[in-house]
Amino acid sequence: MRTVEVGNNVKIHYVGTLTDGTEFDSSRVRGAPIAFVAGESRLLPAFESQIVGMQEGETKSFTLTTEEAYGPHNPE
Repeated sequence: MRTVEVGNNVKIHYVGTLTDGTEFDSSRVRGAPIAFVAGESRLLPAFESQIVGMQEGETKSFTLTTEEAYGPHNPE
């Protein structure tokens, strides 16, 4: 089994939810995984750091803080 390392081409499915369980994004709903090169910082750094080290086929759940994600809610 392969382990995700910086520089690897990666494809993953993900589901993003809020703390109340509301789903705000899902690659499965769109019907395609996201593809990226680990370590290129094209994704949120805290999200990407959770992917590095995963095993091929592994499923993982994790939580990002507001600061690690998109920042505090701005109604404007």
